[in-house]
Amino acid sequence: MAENSRMDVILVSMPFASYKQPSLALGLLKAVLSRESIKSKVWYFTLDFAEITGGWLYDKIGTWHLPDLFSDWIFAEYLFPGSLPNVDAYARDVLAGGLKEHAVLHFGKENLFGPIWEEILRVRAGVEEFLDKCTDKILASSPRIVGLTLGVHQQAASLALARAIKKRAPEVKVIVGGPNVRGIMGLQTLKSFPEVDFVVSGEGEIVFPEIVRSVLRNEEIKDIPGVWTKMELQSGSLSRKLDKNPDSNYWYAPAVSHLDELPFPDYSDFIEQWEHSFMSRRQGRLLLEGSRGCFWGEKVRCIFCGQASPTLVYRNKTGDRFATELKHVSSLKTDFQICVTDEALSTAVVGKVAEAFRETQEIPEIVYVQVRPELKREDLKRLVEIGVRRLEAGIETLNSRILQLMKKGTRAIKNIAFLKWCKELGIEVVWNLLWGFPEEPSEAYQAMARIAPLLFHLDPPNFTGEVRLERFSPMYENPDYFNLKNIKAYPAYSYVYALTNDSIDNLAYYFTAQYPSREHLAEYTRKLAEMVVIWKQHRGWARLDVYDEGEQLKIVDARSPFAPAQHFILKGLEREVYLFFDEPGTESDMAKCLSSALSRGDELNRALVKLVQMGMIIKEGDTFLSLGIKRNCS
Repeated sequence: MAENSRMDVILVSMPFASYKQPSLALGLLKAVLSRESIKSKVWYFTLDFAEITGGWLYDKIGTWHLPDLFSDWIFAEYLFPGSLPNVDAYARDVLAGGLKEHAVLHFGKENLFGPIWEEILRVRAGVEEFLDKCTDKILASSPRIVGLTLGVHQQAASLALARAIKKRAPEVKVIVGGPNVRGIMGLQTLKSFPEVDFVVSGEGEIVFPEIVRSVLRNEEIKDIPGVWTKMELQSGSLSRKLDKNPDSNYWYAPAVSHLDELPFPDYSDFIEQWEHSFMSRRQGRLLLEGSRGCFWGEKVRCIFCGQASPTLVYRNKTGDRFATELKHVSSLKTDFQICVTDEALSTAVVGKVAEAFRETQEIPEIVYVQVRPELKREDLKRLVEIGVRRLEAGIETLNSRILQLMKKGTRAIKNIAFLKWCKELGIEVVWNLLWGFPEEPSEAYQAMARIAPLLFHLDPPNFTGEVRLERFSPMYENPDYFNLKNIKAYPAYSYVYALTNDSIDNLAYYFTAQYPSREHLAEYTRKLAEMVVIWKQHRGWARLDVYDEGEQLKIVDARSPFAPAQHFILKGLEREVYLFFDEPGTESDMAKCLSSALSRGDELNRALVKLVQMGMIIKEGDTFLSLGIKRNCS
């Protein structure tokens, strides 16, 4: 790889972003700069660091409990030498959960101590040498500008690299962007870290080229919404401007309105570096974007949603553009999987893509898509048609009262139907089960504990635990409404950033608070937690299979880990009832649709009650859903 060709701009992705994939944001910024004939290169030092740690340890640190700031702690000593609590204190209080805020209710935390801990300390001790090597690679291209992302898992690493660069080349301008510098977090970053010259709060595709052109021409940068400079901060003009313009239009950079106008992301640097890395023995991925924002959150915010309001505005690419881009991205590295970055991929776009791929045998493997769980079976079939094998769904709970508290805009029985259809179609579902919401009814968790054994044949929750208080969420922005008190940054921040409490509160994204009705949280969630443990242990061999043989349904029920499989035959009206409730519906819906049931109301009701008692059908209010997985469905 040529490392010493002259570049105007170097863009960098630091640990602990995933080393298995490029950065969509940096790939887009490079493509945007290329349009204007500005030379740039993206360095993926994620790959370099993964070679030092090994893939297993890199993933362990990078996917650790987010509020523990484990990824940031690895680089924190370089930023604040000799000013942080000692290593043992962080290990005891944060990683091991010695502080109640960092403990994990019911499940505990994985033990990282012993030989693993010694390896972690070795990696941490080598940070300065790693940063020096990164700086060597960057400065070999004599850039005028270095752009760094400050996202989840990479904030301290990016700031540490900025400091290393400034020590050796103070004339290089450092620009930071990403989710961890939105709003007040970005302003505090500019105040607390003098190595940062510019902060971009919000989307960068429009303003970043403008910043670059100004720097290359030695022009002063001012009055760009969402772009803050060290010069403005030092002169005091920035504070005056922000005070006079409290609205989000000045705090955030202008967003891209029409996503079809964006270029395809340029992943060439990642692919080249991947092919020269030891980590290429693992499965690589490429990222694809179909939309930005959230069509639900734009109307009604989920109370725990930590996206800043301006970033929730929903915009999507047309189906034709998405299909063309999917073909392009999948052709770049044919053995790579595809991950879709959307908050909720549009079903209209999916239909267009399915149509575009109908005549080809070269369907890419899409292993990650986020969706809302109200999708119908037909929507999910279309996802399978375009190569989707894994979804992340915003399920969060299996109780409608709590969904209403969350403002999710759906019902629990629809979430269960979604899980059932995904199982039938061979789609793995990643979802979370959360508790600890303000004013939540404790009996809701007892109800979920009772129904959980009926669902053991479906994908269990990936994460189960307390809902987090995140900056920008309605709970954070309106604490009085939710009766939240004593809000402050997680204790881990003071183990990573040697700053004042006020500065940390401005820099932080994760917060603790005193919640109403959490005093007995451990007690009223214990049974459900026990069920989740069994559910996960049972994954892979629990079954509730349904075979439609025409005149009868054959059902194999092997959901219980404590009893042998049971076999049932359903005929006549029982069969009709069971098949009708493949989708959530009411008894009156069934009476209208089944001609054989019109004059058999009492018999119909008895059949329905029997199937509910058998656990073949689940009931929520006046709505019913059959639970079995069709094994001979088309």
